[in-house]
Amino acid sequence: MTPFDTAVTSRLALWQRNATLAAGAGIVIAAVGLFFDHPQFLRSYLYGYVLWTGMSIGCWGILLLHHTVGGK
Repeated sequence: MTPFDTAVTSRLALWQRNATLAAGAGIVIAAVGLFFDHPQFLRSYLYGYVLWTGMSIGCWGILLLHHTVGGK
C-alpha cells in the first residue's frame, strides 16, 4: 500500500465510525419517539420514507435519461 492508500483508508475508517455513531443516535432517538408519541412517530416515519424513496427514484430517472441521451 502506498502512503496515499493508507491516508484514504484511515479517512474512510473515520467516516465509517462517525456514520455508525450517527446511525446509532438516530435509532435511539427514533425509539424514544416511538414510545412517547406513537402516532407522530408513524407519520414522521412515513414522511421520511416517502421523501428518501422519492429522492432515489428521481435521481434514478435522471441517471436513466443521462444514459439514454449519452450525456457526458
